[in-house]
Amino acid sequence: MQLLNFWYDPYKQPSSPGVAKLRGYYEVKEFYLNNTLIPYNPLDSVRWQDLTFEKWTTLTYQVHKPQPLDLSNGGGNPIRDIDRNFEIAGVGGGRRAFHYYADTVDHVLYLQDKNIATASFVGGRRRRGEGFPNRQEEGQQQVQDLYPKDWISAKAWEHIGDEDQMINPRGATTRRTRGFAEPQAEVIRKKMVLHYETNADGSQVILQGLNENQDSIRVVLERRERHYILTRSTLDAGEYDRTH
Repeated sequence: MQLLNFWYDPYKQPSSPGVAKLRGYYEVKEFYLNNTLIPYNPLDSVRWQDLTFEKWTTLTYQVHKPQPLDLSNGGGNPIRDIDRNFEIAGVGGGRRAFHYYADTVDHVLYLQDKNIATASFVGGRRRRGEGFPNRQEEGQQQVQDLYPKDWISAKAWEHIGDEDQMINPRGATTRRTRGFAEPQAEVIRKKMVLHYETNADGSQVILQGLNENQDSIRVVLERRERHYILTRSTLDAGEYDRTH
């Protein structure tokens, strides 16, 4: 069972595959806010500097603005990908991370901030057993939900599908299905809705839509090779080539 989990439902990273064509590290060539081009400036607190689409359902980008540290380390025993935030545990320095649901028919990404330190819990309480305190963190900012309850339409959900079924059937477990069926704490997260366009190999991508403040943004991306000092491990958790 542990080996199957490593292959198909790894504990410390999201298990659902992201949009395959988008995966990679991108340089932000152009960034428009409310139809105004913001030129590159490494000290700009609004303009995105670079962006990564992970193999799984996470988008991250760098901006020159301090962010609250998320020290929850995933919190308890997370089942849903949005709650699996080990990838950003303790990461600061302006790196933002958003989980996304992808409508690959209409090419729309529905994004929510993964940093639990930037979220609000309705009633100030988190669901018991999640490994978080049962109260709003002291000094934590209350997030206003600028998007309607049905910000993801029924039609879009038909295109997105059931997250519980997005992994290889060999990784399906009763525990996983039971976890998806459990009632969830009502969490208000910062959201974005972005339409994506890409060329045949995904080396050029355009994101366009509304950011977390419902401002209009347009982001032009070019993929870049990113080199790492450490040699890549031969062990690779998760299977991310089944869909999209």
